[in-house]
Amino acid sequence: LVRQSGNVAALAASAGLFAAISALFGNPLLAALLVLEAVGATALAAPLRVVVLPGLLAAGLGYMVFTGVGDLAGVAPTSLTVDGLGSYPALRLVDVLWAAVIGVSMAAVGFAVRSVAARTHALAAPRPAAVGAMGGLTVGGLALVFGLAGESPLNVLFSGQSDLSTFVGQGSAWGVGIVALLILTKAAAYGVSLGSGFRGGPVFPALFLGAAMGTLFSLLIPGLELTPAVVAGMAAGSAAMLGLPVSSVMLAVVVAGSAGLQASTLAIVASVASMAITLGGSSRQSKKTQKRRAP
Repeated sequence: LVRQSGNVAALAASAGLFAAISALFGNPLLAALLVLEAVGATALAAPLRVVVLPGLLAAGLGYMVFTGVGDLAGVAPTSLTVDGLGSYPALRLVDVLWAAVIGVSMAAVGFAVRSVAARTHALAAPRPAAVGAMGGLTVGGLALVFGLAGESPLNVLFSGQSDLSTFVGQGSAWGVGIVALLILTKAAAYGVSLGSGFRGGPVFPALFLGAAMGTLFSLLIPGLELTPAVVAGMAAGSAAMLGLPVSSVMLAVVVAGSAGLQASTLAIVASVASMAITLGGSSRQSKKTQKRRAP
């Protein structure tokens, strides 16, 4: 990060500003969003305000569809909160370290997913219809392989939006082998889907993979509770695939509900670790590609 920024003093000052406001408001997420908005407004001035102000207003007014106004009842929104996560009242230093490890692990999974997607897309370019059909069969086959382990193949077959809460509630009872198989098959299916045209949305597969990785770590590491591991995993998975570390933290915290707020520090650590490794890997990959193309 220091090498990419080229300004150590500015980077240190920025980090100090984040930390100071976090201590002032007692909330690292609020501090991060406040500083980003302030810095963005200073750097981009009018263009940012032109986008942010109407967008912020539209978001608030649009949400009235769900809250309702006066005597008009709102539409019941789809709940994204994951059930099955217990409270996490006390932050432990060892959990912070494991959150960083989970972040690095999810960066590796994200790299694998993108590699599979790139290879599949290269095959699909000259014959999209045929590769699309083969992609569908491949995803179905991966779901069948996981189903042979005795659990629902829907965990692999679809994005994970409907199955995330069920998995978090039951996945810790599956055992290490089945959860590891789920990560392998889900990551492969995700990559094939992205590369062969079955794009869907990138958010929930990333969240699901992160939750699965967190569950795997909680099964492997004695003393590591499910809640902090899953929250860290979801933040790391989103950061690895979306490339938006702050939004990824917010996603993980919102999806995890009250437990997410308690584990927000771990979500931040995992997201930053995942994003740092992802950026480093992307930079090296770009340099290798340029060297291959050089005469």
